[in-house]
Amino acid sequence: MLGEISYCRLCQPTETPYPCARASLAASYAEAALMCAVLEDAVDCFQQQYVCATRRAKDLGREAEQWLFSDDPNWLFSFLSICSVLELCPQYIRQGLKRWHDGVPKSPY
Repeated sequence: MLGEISYCRLCQPTETPYPCARASLAASYAEAALMCAVLEDAVDCFQQQYVCATRRAKDLGREAEQWLFSDDPNWLFSFLSICSVLELCPQYIRQGLKRWHDGVPKSPY
């Protein structure tokens, strides 16, 4: 519906007494909401490469993995730039992805 704000899972508004800066940032600025959506899509693609056997999922996942683990801060929509704008810790996200990957059963493909 037009006029409604859509949040990505990483930038959900919070009911805690300490408001999440990422949620207010994404709600206030379309660019921040787009960055949050790009990051969410990359995480989804990264995970799908290990749970989905299609060639497309694996190709998108490898591309997302390269982006997520790149240390290039010079591009506006680089992983490090997005983390900086959204006030996220890139090392924490990377460690979480590695832990998630280590817990995924190995595919026979």
